[in-house]
Amino acid sequence: MMVKLKAQGHRVLLYSQFQHMLDLLEDYCSHKRWSYERIDGKVGGAERQIRIDRFNAKNSSRFCFLLSTRAGGLGINLATADTVIIYDSDWNPHADLQAMARAHRLGQTNKVMIYRLITRGTIEERMMQMTKKKMVLEHLVVGRLKAQNINQEELDDIIRYGSKELFADENDEAGKSRQIHYDEAAIDRLLDRDQIDPEETTVDDEEDESFLKAFKIRRA
Repeated sequence: MMVKLKAQGHRVLLYSQFQHMLDLLEDYCSHKRWSYERIDGKVGGAERQIRIDRFNAKNSSRFCFLLSTRAGGLGINLATADTVIIYDSDWNPHADLQAMARAHRLGQTNKVMIYRLITRGTIEERMMQMTKKKMVLEHLVVGRLKAQNINQEELDDIIRYGSKELFADENDEAGKSRQIHYDEAAIDRLLDRDQIDPEETTVDDEEDESFLKAFKIRRA
């Protein structure tokens, strides 16, 4: 994805919760010789603004901005980017929504694509399903997410999720049907912005509907 986005002239905000993962992503960007910026919890306020200004500068050569979800997800304008990738989802869905909204700021003139990476048949997928369910309930009943705590039953359910697939035979028919293969054509479809309804590309910090829009899934 990143190689194609670079070739197409897009600019990317890449979010992760973990500094170690940001280190790995930074190594990858360095290996590809891509110009990038990075903000995490260790970056002070003055240096943080310098990096933001450098990324947003006219004719900036920076292709990618690596950000920790919490440190780089609130109170900054990165509307010069048109692609957001959530590399790993936060336990608090509001943190991810704030991260997505960094590219949907005043001055944004391009379609913004948001990709959330989730590994099928894992704890991560189950966690996202439960988060989506709770956000729907919040949208319908509460209006605001009051509690982020997960009880023991829910935690056990998350841990057990995907255990059958972990030990399943990938060569049987059921196993083959579960496999996901992304070829060049599938990735091209995933990156095709012409197929996206403009109304679905808006993420608003203040609208509750952004909760549900942020969890729509588009399959390649």
